[in-house]
Amino acid sequence: MDKSKKDNKLTNQNILLQRFGTAGNLIYIIIVKTFEDGKYVIKIGHSDYGVKARFDEHKTKYDECLLLNCFPVNKSSDFENFLHNHEDIRQNKVNDLLGHENEKELFLIGKKLTYQMVLKIINNNIQNYNYTVS
Repeated sequence: MDKSKKDNKLTNQNILLQRFGTAGNLIYIIIVKTFEDGKYVIKIGHSDYGVKARFDEHKTKYDECLLLNCFPVNKSSDFENFLHNHEDIRQNKVNDLLGHENEKELFLIGKKLTYQMVLKIINNNIQNYNYTVS
């Protein structure tokens, strides 16, 4: 990745951490491993208290940790479960990342699954996991 692209991703990460650091229920996507061929592994996780604490925890567990996006959603745990079990995402589950073989939240981007596909799945379904108080 060239320097300007990396700078843009770090700037985006800082904005996300400021905006969603303690924002309550959300889904987040973090890159935890990038391969030389351009493919990468993402972690799709959820938090009930914003992304900051989870991000800090992941920085100690993974060689790489780049926050890509956050999606505020009321039923974040249920939505995370839906995403992990969505056929297009589930088929790209990674269970051979050294030291993380038993994790259920890691998915390969760049072979059959693209990041744009993940975003489309999220955007097409997130409304089902929000509720409004009347």
